[in-house]
Amino acid sequence: MNVLEVEDLRVHFETSRGTVHAVDGLTFHVRSGETLALVGESGCGKSTAAMAIPRLPSRGQRQSGAIKLAGTRLDTLSTSELRKVRGRDIGMIFQEPATSLNPSLKIGLQVYEVLAAHSETDSRYQRESVIELLKRTGIPDPMGAAERYPHQLSGGMRQRVMIAIALACRPKLIIADEPTTALDVTIQAQILELLSEIQRAENTGILLVTHDLGVVAENADRVMVMYAGRKVEEGDVSTVLERPSHPYTRGLLNSVARPTGTTKRVRLQDIPGVVPVLLESFEGCAFAERCRNASEICTKKLPPLISTFDGHSVMCHHPL
Repeated sequence: MNVLEVEDLRVHFETSRGTVHAVDGLTFHVRSGETLALVGESGCGKSTAAMAIPRLPSRGQRQSGAIKLAGTRLDTLSTSELRKVRGRDIGMIFQEPATSLNPSLKIGLQVYEVLAAHSETDSRYQRESVIELLKRTGIPDPMGAAERYPHQLSGGMRQRVMIAIALACRPKLIIADEPTTALDVTIQAQILELLSEIQRAENTGILLVTHDLGVVAENADRVMVMYAGRKVEEGDVSTVLERPSHPYTRGLLNSVARPTGTTKRVRLQDIPGVVPVLLESFEGCAFAERCRNASEICTKKLPPLISTFDGHSVMCHHPL
């Protein structure tokens, strides 16, 4: 069952320099109990696409497209109706908990606010629920943590608080936007394992936004690679990472350091060129100027998104 269905999502920003086409015709889905990873370098539109699902707008933003959560159209809901969905049916884990949490409120109160907004239980029950949520996310002293302010907790503990807030109402979908950024490797592994445990227990769909292909390999079921606001490749993790069809995906994989088992130094392969400015629409493939396999048709005609095998798809005139 698809918990999330997104069709032809487009997000534009009006700026003093013109219209930025941040997301251009994105279509994808997330199944219950599945983790879909959105992958791409900074500026490709993956976080913008994720924030557009619960319609968290930025200044000058316009968006269009159909968004369904468990069969309910979110794009047609009013602002007041959408507030009931956020936090209850969609849980958000933001990139930097230090800036996402309110520095002037105690942790317990911030978790309590979500419960209070979406339930009608008494205050005693909600306080017990707050403690239970903090305990569930692996915080050693949940009662003590509830009485502390965000700055009194470590980065890993703050991220666990964000997960507790996201889980407060047992949502159908969790959107995790770079949830392990700025955390050391040990804490990163703990946070990702915690999300996996919660997903198995609740059958929750997870949309994981990341640029870390190691995280994708260990934690995702499917992966969607984005470039310049568009989907360029999608499929099972094993297929995309082991047999990439798009030159950009291959470039991302080649730029990742791998152990060689020897002391010999190996130079990483970079992707030549820079990410294009999204102030203009592209007649052809946005990756053409950086692609070693590009031909004349790549600069003049937008490649179609073609299905290859087993649900795998690629947008390229010359797939690998």
